[in-house]
Amino acid sequence: MQTLQYLRSGKATTNERMLYLVQHIRKLLTPKDHWIQGTYAQDKFGAYTEPNGPDAATFCLTGAYVRIRDKAKLGEAANTVLWKLISDTCQTEYHRSSVTVVNDIDGYESVLDVLSTIEQMVMERIRRDGDAGAARTEAEEVGAKW
Repeated sequence: MQTLQYLRSGKATTNERMLYLVQHIRKLLTPKDHWIQGTYAQDKFGAYTEPNGPDAATFCLTGAYVRIRDKAKLGEAANTVLWKLISDTCQTEYHRSSVTVVNDIDGYESVLDVLSTIEQMVMERIRRDGDAGAARTEAEEVGAKW
């Protein structure tokens, strides 16, 4: 896994940044008792709190994304493309209208499946780009079709 210093540098690709984000979202939601439904984040007593709040202890998929995105500070391209991948995967793989529906209706295993699917897609892109010897710029990544 790459360091934040490297990922924040101009040397890292958007794919490398997205891989870090998705892996850390999964880590934040594991084990299952770190995951919730119905709200973005809760403190250890079950009260609502902001995902970036100092007392946040449990998260839904969206809340975990917000927490990791804001803590990592890896740039708009990685954030935008990853959120689109999360949303699109929920719609295409689960035929659901939103990330919230997958989290709150389909449940924990579906959330982990979405993250695994995205992680595999991003890893494949990293392998493919590495094989081609071409690292894309952030602008190219945002415009790339998945």
